[in-house]
Order: sequence, then C-alpha cells, then structure tokens
Amino acid sequence: MTRSQSEFEKPFVSGTLVGFFIPDIFGTIAVPHFHWHFISDEKDFGGHVLDFDLIHGKAEWRTMETFE
Repeated sequence: MTRSQSEFEKPFVSGTLVGFFIPDIFGTIAVPHFHWHFISDEKDFGGHVLDFDLIHGKAEWRTMETFE
C-alpha cells in the first residue's frame, strides 16, 4: 500500500496535527505506535503525516479507556 501512496510536502503551513498511539498488542488491527493526521487551517491540505518538524504548537492529550 505504501508503494502506491502519493506524497506531498508543504513547508511552513499552520493547522492541526492529531496523533494516536497504538500499543503493539493491537498491531493486527491497526498500525502500531504513533499514527499522525494533519489538516491545514484553511482546510485545503491534509492527510496522513509521515514526517514533520514542529516550529511551535500547543499539546493536548487524552487517554482513551476503550478501543472500539
């Protein structure tokens, strides 16, 4: 799947980055470890994130009690 995945770069863009941490135990139903998504403030650029450099931001997190 990753061989045919399109990749795009957009330097210096503001938006929201959302990440999930999936423990190894769930590796058969999801990609284990961190999985990132991004959407620009203008809502015109986004998708899965393979790599990023953060210049400044605000971090928030939530522990989820269930996996559905």
